[in-house]
Amino acid sequence: IRTADGKSVVARLADDKTPVLVLSGVASRGVALQFVGDLEQLRPGVRLLDGNQIDIVRTLALTGRGAMLVVLDLRRYERWLIDALSLARERGAWTVALTDNVLSPLASVAEHSFVVSAASTGPFDSHVGTLALLNLFVVEVAAARREHAAERLEAIEMAWGDADALTDDGK
Repeated sequence: IRTADGKSVVARLADDKTPVLVLSGVASRGVALQFVGDLEQLRPGVRLLDGNQIDIVRTLALTGRGAMLVVLDLRRYERWLIDALSLARERGAWTVALTDNVLSPLASVAEHSFVVSAASTGPFDSHVGTLALLNLFVVEVAAARREHAAERLEAIEMAWGDADALTDDGK
C-alpha cells in the first residue's frame, strides 16, 4: 500500500492494542464477514458489529476512544450505518469507510475513505473491488505482524488438525 491513508489503516489494523470493529450494510455483509474472519486469525480484538440499532449503539458506547471502525457500504447507503459511523466518530473512534463514491455520505463522515468500483453488468453492485481492497489490507497486516501472525495461524492449524475439522480427500 503506497498512500499515507493506506499505510495508516494498515498500521492500526496491525496494532493489537487497537480494537477493530467492522460494520457493514446488508449487501456487503459477506465481504465484511470474510474480512473479520481473516483479520482475527492474524490478531486479537476484531469484531463484526451485528444486530439492531440498540446492539450497535451499546457496543459503540462501551468501546471507548481509539477503537477503529471500518464501515462498508455501496450506493443506496443504509441510513443507520451513516448514523453509527457518525456516533463512533463523535465517541473518538478512528473511522474508515470503504464505499463506491468519494461523495458518498460514508466518505464524508469517515476520517479516511477508500473508493472501490461497484460497477457490474448485472442488476446488482459488484463487491469484487471491496473484497480485493480488504484482502490487500489483510496481506499487509500479515506482513506487519509476521511473527505473531505465524504463531496464531500455527495454533489455529493445530486446533483444526486435533479436531479433524478439515479434509482434502473428499471424505
